[in-house]
Amino acid sequence: MRVNTRIYAFLTAILFNFLNTKTNAQNNKDYSQTPVLVGDLKLKGDTALANSMAQEYINNFLLKQKEAILFAKENLEFINLYIEHTDSKAFKLYLHEKEKVNAVLGENKAEYTVRRIIDLDFIPLHNTWRSNKPDWNLIEKHVTAEFGTLGQEAVQGKRMIYYQETKDWINFGKYYKLYFDKALKRPEYVINALSWDVFLHVNDPMVLAFAADVMKYSLETYYAFNSGAIDTYANLLYKMGKTASAIEWEEEAVKAFPGYKEFVVNLEKMKRNLPTW
Repeated sequence: MRVNTRIYAFLTAILFNFLNTKTNAQNNKDYSQTPVLVGDLKLKGDTALANSMAQEYINNFLLKQKEAILFAKENLEFINLYIEHTDSKAFKLYLHEKEKVNAVLGENKAEYTVRRIIDLDFIPLHNTWRSNKPDWNLIEKHVTAEFGTLGQEAVQGKRMIYYQETKDWINFGKYYKLYFDKALKRPEYVINALSWDVFLHVNDPMVLAFAADVMKYSLETYYAFNSGAIDTYANLLYKMGKTASAIEWEEEAVKAFPGYKEFVVNLEKMKRNLPTW
């Protein structure tokens, strides 16, 4: 039987209000069914009511619980889904209790969430960047003052992407280094693609050397046996003048993906001491 969504939402709201006014001997509200109701509402498409219920549950129940309950995995995951903005108590929990959150959810989970909410609150929408150039210096100064190095990291990552898209390669290289100095263990962007643009367009020896180190770490951590990442690393080494090492790595790329002509071409150019960029 098909249920009218308006009626469903109305009845759910009544049930929610009932649950929130129901009291036990200690006069505490009964929130036991709220996560289920919130999830059901989201599935039905009523995100406004789902979010309202979630905020009620987080602020008036979860954040008032003892640490053992608050830091239970399912509760932290629920909070993570419904953090609205940087002024919220839920955000401040993730910002100030990063170690405790990460101990439950995994390494850097809190940092990923904090950056995401800072982006939503302070970074201009991506589709406005070209028509209304952001004042990146002002944004970075303000966000860093309020949220410290993690806020600075969030802004610098977006600045890197902005300069990549606007083909300002000098600033792109600068902010590639600034960002990955902080965020290499918790990247939110595709390292190989960014590092390839460093190889193609950046000539600063310090940035090239840094990008090579980033790719070496990435090969050990994120891109094991990835022929494209091996090729990027080899080309960075080659542009730095480390020809022998570059050829060794490019040969590995060819072995990993022997049918890809670009790797073969790059290898031949390296052997003939010709530019690959």
